[in-house]
Amino acid sequence: MKKNLIFKQNISKISSKFYLFVGLVFFLCGSAFSQPIPIIINSTSDLNAFAINVLAGSIPQWQLVIISDTADMTEPFYRIIGNDTNYFRGTFDGNGHTITINLTTDSTNNREYVGLFSKVDGEVIHLSVTGSINVGSGNQYVGGICGKLLGGDITNCSNFADIFGDTSNYTPAFTGGICGEAYGGISNCINNGSICGGQYVGGIVGWIKPNNFNDCGNAG
Repeated sequence: MKKNLIFKQNISKISSKFYLFVGLVFFLCGSAFSQPIPIIINSTSDLNAFAINVLAGSIPQWQLVIISDTADMTEPFYRIIGNDTNYFRGTFDGNGHTITINLTTDSTNNREYVGLFSKVDGEVIHLSVTGSINVGSGNQYVGGICGKLLGGDITNCSNFADIFGDTSNYTPAFTGGICGEAYGGISNCINNGSICGGQYVGGIVGWIKPNNFNDCGNAG
């Protein structure tokens, strides 16, 4: 009787471990399969298509976007990626490439958030931007990489784009070479562009949450 009891207890322990193992496997597999497939950018045309999808709200959260090693990004880019409502919430890896942005007042008028990205809640890494941003009416947050960083980090990025326009009415309120306003972190970034803004203006960022700023430099 005692042997049967011990046998049943051992079987119970083995069964519990087995079901725990199976549950862990399904959890890990489920987590892997739930991650969106990375988007690979091979050209400015691909970047344009990506921007259209962000604007349509069809890019999932946690999306990884990578500019490929052999990408040709020589063509200028005329869009803001995202708007006030639909914006990027993933990781964008520039892979050391430079994007030439050309935002005229026709592109920026009545846009509260202006930059390569309107707003970012995620990560932008290993990316440079050059070109120009012409400040339009209604702009409040302007930066070379993004208008506003809601959360996450901008790391190893640089801005060579000039930001200028009529600021006689003290707009945009927040202007920076990398980002207009940031609640996330900015590190290992540099600005080489001329920055002109209204109230809060900085070479790297117009305003940033305290202690979120590390190892950056301004030469603009």
